[in-house]
Amino acid sequence: MTLPDSAPDKWIMREHTKVKLELLEKYLRGWIPILGKWHKRVLYVDGFAGRGQYSEEDGGSAKITDGSPIRAMRVAQSLKQSVREFVAIFIERNMDNYVNLQKTVVEEQSRCPDVKPTVIHGEFAKEIGTTLDDLEKQGQSLAPAFFFVDPFGFGGVPFEIIKRIMSNRYAEVFLTFMSRDLNRFISSPSHASTLDELFGTLQWRALASLPDERRQERLVELYGRQLTKEAEVQYVWPFRVSHTEYRHVFYHLLHASNHFKALMLMKTIMHGQGAAGTFTYFGPEEVTLGKDQTRLLSSELAELKEALLAKFKGNEISFEDVMKQTWETRYIEKEYRAALKQLRAEGRVKTRPVSSKTEEGLKDDDIIIFSLDPSDLRTAFDG
Repeated sequence: MTLPDSAPDKWIMREHTKVKLELLEKYLRGWIPILGKWHKRVLYVDGFAGRGQYSEEDGGSAKITDGSPIRAMRVAQSLKQSVREFVAIFIERNMDNYVNLQKTVVEEQSRCPDVKPTVIHGEFAKEIGTTLDDLEKQGQSLAPAFFFVDPFGFGGVPFEIIKRIMSNRYAEVFLTFMSRDLNRFISSPSHASTLDELFGTLQWRALASLPDERRQERLVELYGRQLTKEAEVQYVWPFRVSHTEYRHVFYHLLHASNHFKALMLMKTIMHGQGAAGTFTYFGPEEVTLGKDQTRLLSSELAELKEALLAKFKGNEISFEDVMKQTWETRYIEKEYRAALKQLRAEGRVKTRPVSSKTEEGLKDDDIIIFSLDPSDLRTAFDG
């Protein structure tokens, strides 16, 4: 029997939930100042806002800890000097959860007077669809918006609504993609129509014949392709979250954006949240595995250095464009910078400052001059 969304067991703070909320909070701390610098209003939408609270064991007794709506409000209030208007919309379909959420948000607003929250009882897709329809009728565009879409299962998130959201220039989506459950129910006739709606295509059905151990990642890849091909999203980045009790990937967190700096911000935060280079949270009991993975993938930047030399030999290109043209790799900005600085010290590249004030700096529009190299290396970038 399926538990209702208001069941107490669903609102216990577990390790994988902590990681997800920490990622969200850290990203908002970076996202709000960036958008607030250029836009009067920024919008945060929590599509499955829940109760606003979790219970958590603390020394044998239960305590109340904040959910995503309250965390978002507190982050925004702490950054009130960075944005003129922060609007938060919290949507929750379960009545019991909605009542508790509304009470919690009202209490919190006394501590967050510069945040403008609205709590809505309704379905995520329907409410957002109506909002987008109204904006189109009025000839208006959506304010820069971050959508946190965190359902308990995989229903209620039709691909078409995600596509409509992402058609707005400054919209981003951070989605909990329940890949384990999708993999489990892929052959269930009663779930077929829900999966059709989620993926926006019937292609997922062809994956049902794959071995179970391969299928989960292929489902994530298919959804990512739908975002890039059908919704024309430029950047999609996944983060695996392992179930700490059963030691397998529980779900994927997917970040979709059309702006490179947003990608790199989220990628950097995710890189630090799991074992470095893996973009995976292994859980507190899998620290050893995480460290092993880190050692396996680092190799002191040697792989990145050789890959960059092979791909860009003979070119003059900005530091940012180097990263843009290789964005699908596991490397983050500080690793690019370290690798290129090593190459410069070795005399294998030269740099010309544009954004930096000194010859030693390396960022944004600074030019990297790659010398001609006759070696023809196959790299991770070129397959």
